[in-house]
Amino acid sequence: HVCRLRQMHSGIIKNIPRYLFIPCLPKYMKGTLFENDKYAHIASTLQCKSITVTPNKKMRLCVDGEIFDAEKVEFNIVPSGINLLKPNNNNNYYQNKKGEEKMKKILFQGDSITDCARNREDDRFMGRGYATNVAQSLGFDYPGEYEFVNKGISGNRIVDLYARMKIDLINLKPDYMSVLIGINDVWHEIARENGVAAEKFEKIYDMLISEVLEELPNIKIMILEPYVLKGTATEENWETFYEETLKRAAAAKRIAEKYNLKFIPLQDKFDEKCKLAPADYWVGDGVHPANPGHELIAREWMKAFEEIK
Repeated sequence: HVCRLRQMHSGIIKNIPRYLFIPCLPKYMKGTLFENDKYAHIASTLQCKSITVTPNKKMRLCVDGEIFDAEKVEFNIVPSGINLLKPNNNNNYYQNKKGEEKMKKILFQGDSITDCARNREDDRFMGRGYATNVAQSLGFDYPGEYEFVNKGISGNRIVDLYARMKIDLINLKPDYMSVLIGINDVWHEIARENGVAAEKFEKIYDMLISEVLEELPNIKIMILEPYVLKGTATEENWETFYEETLKRAAAAKRIAEKYNLKFIPLQDKFDEKCKLAPADYWVGDGVHPANPGHELIAREWMKAFEEIK
């Protein structure tokens, strides 16, 4: 356990019985456990630039909403590695400077591929993925015409997206929306038997689109095809990953055709690019794109958008 301290030290809780630790919990939570030596038998402090944790057996980690098995994990402190910006709460940031009609809102929905470490408190900081690439290009080409909102959440399956549809979709009243979802419905089943079967995936996806169109009849929707490549996260169960992802991709395409929505193929696009460079050049672990992979998605997104805007 790492204790929060006002002096920014690290507090390591020793291997002690729970009954000895519970009385210290209030101070532990406040970060005041080490203000004197009274609790030296409970925990110790250290200052370092890196910590390596090596368990007796493999441990399961959850990183950015995805599950991995690891023999050890290393944490490094990198000076100036993160720049924090305080939002100014300027609600008029996206105001059309021309004073003309209201800017049209574009909403990006999906899982970690869309999320990409976006800022939950300030929509201007949309992460490091394709959504930002799109916003940069469209924002430059059409200044003052579009507002961009990223509501992707790492680890989401179709059922998770459906559950937050009201607050993260309908309430936002977007003019355009793109959805990229499906890989976690496969991955979570392989990793922890908590995925969403292909038939149920299609049923919930259908419900999602149907209800959105009922509430927002003028919205224009683009459905992106879920994809998978062979990588560090997928190669051990490659056949299952590939076959099951293709099922979700086919379901997504059927949904797009049913509601006459724009469908954006991605699997074939990535497969073609893999003839030019290895798979991990485009998608590092088989699921999460590297920078060129995000650019591929962004370019396909923009080509489709030009046809519907």
